[in-house]
Formats: sequence, structure tokens, C-alpha cells
Amino acid sequence: MSVSRSANFINTGAVSSSRHSRTLTYKGKANNKVRLSKTPKEVFEEEMQNLYEIYDEDGLLTSLVIKQIESFRKVMQYKFKPLFG
Repeated sequence: MSVSRSANFINTGAVSSSRHSRTLTYKGKANNKVRLSKTPKEVFEEEMQNLYEIYDEDGLLTSLVIKQIESFRKVMQYKFKPLFG
């Protein structure tokens, strides 16, 4: 899932294909036995951490971006409440 595409409220300008390629799930690279053995909550937290790291590496992790990422986190936790228990 590309946050910059799916959740356009995190708009930092042009979508960088290299930023997308650094996500944990790019082109199915997350489909390994270790990752598949984790709970949905664990995987979600890893992906959120990955998102922070990518924006930080690109010098884009501002207070506004952090606020929007946390807003996205809350929406996902509400929308998929049974997975977060």
C-alpha cells in the first residue's frame, strides 16, 4: 500500500517512485514466512514505522506529516478495530 497514493492527505509533493520502492510491501517483498507469521497488528506497526523512516530519510518528517500519519493510524485502527483488539 502506498500511503502517498492511498491517503492523499499526506501530500508532500510529487510521489517518488524510489520512496514507494522502499516500502516493506513493494512488489510483494513482504511475502515471506517470518512476516506472514506475524499478527495483523504487528505487521501494521512495522509498516507505520517504515513510513516514518522513509519520510525521515527524505527529510520530510515534519510535525504536519507526523500529525497526518497519526491521523491515518487512528482511522485504520477504527476501521479495522477487530484486528487491533
